[in-house]
Amino acid sequence: MKQIRWPLGFIGLALFGLCALTGCESDSSGSSSEPVDVSGSWTGTTEAGTMSMEIDQDGTAVSGSITWSGTVVSGGATFSGEVDGNELSGTYTRANGMSGTVAAEVNGNQMTGTWTQSNGIGASFTLNL
Repeated sequence: MKQIRWPLGFIGLALFGLCALTGCESDSSGSSSEPVDVSGSWTGTTEAGTMSMEIDQDGTAVSGSITWSGTVVSGGATFSGEVDGNELSGTYTRANGMSGTVAAEVNGNQMTGTWTQSNGIGASFTLNL
């Protein structure tokens, strides 16, 4: 039986042609998916107390406030961040100058995530709209 050997260049050209026909181009926009709507008043619990977030949304940009009560951190903070698909992320700054981050996943009317302050204090939370 005679064996047929295809030159590597021909195989590469065939793969390139197949890619061009099927549209296998990369998405360079950097966006994963449409952002969920997270605007509103979110309230719930963190590991040692209560937490609430008031969020305004403009496209993927979010801003608002966070309030903690009865936790190792009590008081309020301003918040700004973004939504990518169903993921919320951002930073906050408290009146005393302490700052931190928030990362959460939103599923319907529930948000679960973590907040972490720059001094290492943090906790998980669950908030409901």
